[in-house]
Amino acid sequence: MVARLLGVVAALTWGGAIGFTLASILTSAEAWPGIIACGVIAINATVWAFVTAKMPASRKRVGAARAAGRTAAARVETITPTGVTINDVRVYEITLTVDPGRRAPYRAVTTATLDPVLGGVPQPGQIVAVVELDPATHQVALDMDATPGRFRAEAVVSVHDVQDAPVDVSAPADQPSWGAAPGTPAETAATSAPTRKRRRGVAIGVLAIVAAAAAGSYALAAGSGSGTGSDSASAAPAGYIASSEALVDALTRAVAGAPSSRVGEVVIHPEHVTVEIESPDHPGYFDRVVVRERTVDNTGAAPIQPEDDDVFDLWSVDWTALPALYEAALELAPEIVRDDPARTHVVVQTPLIPNDTSPAVEIRLFISNDYDSFWVDAGPTGEILGDSGD
Repeated sequence: MVARLLGVVAALTWGGAIGFTLASILTSAEAWPGIIACGVIAINATVWAFVTAKMPASRKRVGAARAAGRTAAARVETITPTGVTINDVRVYEITLTVDPGRRAPYRAVTTATLDPVLGGVPQPGQIVAVVELDPATHQVALDMDATPGRFRAEAVVSVHDVQDAPVDVSAPADQPSWGAAPGTPAETAATSAPTRKRRRGVAIGVLAIVAAAAAGSYALAAGSGSGTGSDSASAAPAGYIASSEALVDALTRAVAGAPSSRVGEVVIHPEHVTVEIESPDHPGYFDRVVVRERTVDNTGAAPIQPEDDDVFDLWSVDWTALPALYEAALELAPEIVRDDPARTHVVVQTPLIPNDTSPAVEIRLFISNDYDSFWVDAGPTGEILGDSGD
């Protein structure tokens, strides 16, 4: 059961790692955290699933099978050290011909911890006692505390007649029908076990595919929504900076309940717009309003109340010029910023230090990434007045 659970975890995480990897190759999505996390878990789950599958059955499980009467005699065909030790005792892989008595004999592979000094190691040709942990899948275990029962010599001949090589318990071959009448439970179990294993393998494969698809879709969505990467360098960022129509609509909603269109400061991000509007409840004072695609939130008083010289009419600015201003700024930006304009925002306000040539309202557009930043200053109609490179 533990090995099966670890197998499921391994399938899901391998699938996730593959999905994140494909997404990172196909897009600029930052999928490395997902790849690393899934990869580490997948490797550990795979290793432990393999180790757990090779672990001998516990004495408690062997005792329960013996008490249930699922005992049989078996002949050792091959015995090989696995290279694994448990408490300094070697684990061996043993191929057996099992004679369950009333049912057809079959070939099985099991593991056991055996100490050559204390208990000895059975040799090929030796008859040993085993218990059937799962008769349906031919999963057996050595029962070192029991005396072997009768082993029919013809069992070896029968098994060798139908299979030339040892078969792992995870995929037992079809067994001969002698020793059991057609239609008996033994025959049904022998023929249905491979189908059950195949179904389990298909289920694991489906889990891996689903996990890969889910991880890939998530990373692709993240990549397409991030607005970064070389594909974004030639176009304005999504949202309010790219769409003057959406921006004008957001600004209209921002001042819808205000006594006037006087504002103190406007900050525009691709996904939201922040406006200092005249307070509906306290004329002469200003509130901060945050506008998103579906919401308008008045967060209360503006942190810094603007003076009269800091206020301008919202509609004195040509907001439709913003997308073109972004494109012009991108052309002026350093190459490292132009190739990866990861972040953009716009601040619109009255000049901080006005002079005789200052416009009544100043637009400052920022473009930056993790390596560098750039900004341009423009007047209310979008004409560029200067930039950070001057």
